[in-house]
Amino acid sequence: MKNEILVEKNIVYFGNDWNADNKTSSHHIAERLALKNKLLYVECPGLRRPKGSSRDFKRIWQKFVKWIKGPKEIQSNFYLLSLFLLPFHSKPKIRKFNEFLMSQTINRACSKLNLHDPILWIIAPHVTSVIDKIKSSLVVHWRTDSHALMPGVDHDSIAAMELELIQKSDVIFSVNKELYSKMRDINPNTYLTQHGVDVSHFNQALNPELPVPDDIKNIPHPIIGFFGLIEEWIDQDLITHLAKSRPSWSFVFIGRTATNVDIISSISNVYLLGPRPYLEIPSYAKVFDVAIIPFIVNELTLNSNPLKLREYLAAGLPVVSTPLPEICKYDEPMVYIATTPDEFLEKIEIALKTDSPDQIQKRLDTVAQDSWDARVDEISRIVQSHLLK
Repeated sequence: MKNEILVEKNIVYFGNDWNADNKTSSHHIAERLALKNKLLYVECPGLRRPKGSSRDFKRIWQKFVKWIKGPKEIQSNFYLLSLFLLPFHSKPKIRKFNEFLMSQTINRACSKLNLHDPILWIIAPHVTSVIDKIKSSLVVHWRTDSHALMPGVDHDSIAAMELELIQKSDVIFSVNKELYSKMRDINPNTYLTQHGVDVSHFNQALNPELPVPDDIKNIPHPIIGFFGLIEEWIDQDLITHLAKSRPSWSFVFIGRTATNVDIISSISNVYLLGPRPYLEIPSYAKVFDVAIIPFIVNELTLNSNPLKLREYLAAGLPVVSTPLPEICKYDEPMVYIATTPDEFLEKIEIALKTDSPDQIQKRLDTVAQDSWDARVDEISRIVQSHLLK
């Protein structure tokens, strides 16, 4: 039988919040799978321990209310369900309670929506315990990061869940070569893939008629820009050095702040504009002169593959980054790699001085074949081949 892409299957897809600040690979893949399949998207609670902040309490309450309401249809054959879990993964009794709550919630939703023998498509490891509690046709694990190394999580508990998920999955996809190698040693049905990119969306940054947002239009150029979550892995010491060394440059950050940014927020030429809707990001990228990925190089980021790299390139932007393995695969002038703060300055200056329409076109050509449509076709063919075994 010919291996076709997934069509008319039932899928229970465990991802992060559907209306999260950042649109991740989880959202892009689920959207496309739902075009030809019946899909229940399960919003999983965060991995980290709550800090007792007002934002944490608000999120917990919102999860509880959505959980009580049950599955909601957001478009044809695409349903949204929120899980409510207690966030103390190191406590055995709480893990047991969460396991019961999850399995009951999902089985009830599957019965209501007539989702028989679904494919379980899992992003985060803390829902692993449901695998044995839901009658499924296949278990797929899409892996982008080492979750046990994330800030604020119970590392040992999450690491144990990650290992269990790797062992129980029928198919695993990894966007990072280092993670791929580790997981393939445990589970031979592991495949190395790449992130996709919403090419047409980010190409809008090159449209001269696209309006420039009011909150960035008067910021002086050159604008060195970043969009994405501002977390602990953002190198604020590096940003401080860059901003203070070049006071005539503007450093603009678009995204939710999830860590203390006192170090950089007081610098006059650093602009923290906060989160913006995904649909508006190209209008900000349009104003960037250079895009940056100023990540601290540590075990967490070495096991990452920043989605924003392809988004920057699809917007035609020159990119300067710290030396992460998945980014170092690109040659200059496609992407400039800097290993020290002074080299970072130097590479930004080169990008500012030498960028050209020809280089912009090369960036666009590089990601033209990396659309999310193409990526989902690729991975769904592999999943279909395992269904046929």
